[in-house]
Amino acid sequence: MRDCPFCPRNWPNLNHAVEPGHYGGGAIIHPLDPVTEGHVLVISGSHDQDVSANPYGAQHLMGVAARYVRDTGIQANIITSIGPDATQTVFHTHLHVVPRRLNDDLPLPWTPQQMERERWRRALEELRL
Repeated sequence: MRDCPFCPRNWPNLNHAVEPGHYGGGAIIHPLDPVTEGHVLVISGSHDQDVSANPYGAQHLMGVAARYVRDTGIQANIITSIGPDATQTVFHTHLHVVPRRLNDDLPLPWTPQQMERERWRRALEELRL
């Protein structure tokens, strides 16, 4: 797609973390707004809207992300979004590799701390009834 920022024709304009194709396909770039130090995007070489549009391509892309994580020695979340309700903003298959560190203060909805806070919030609401 001509106007897709993640399509290969636009890769020269991106801030690459690793040489394109280094892991056998795709590109690994630095996002515009990283959420942690070392956050990268692993983007597909084919223009599919999201991972559900091409499961085999998604499988390959996950392998690229996994090899990157292994080679860099980081602990990370590998995240993808499917659709605007799931916070997808660029409609081209890509994965976020988000390095994590103990007490990095990056909240995810399913972290134990947030789950515990939510449990206490509900308990307090029930007491007020």
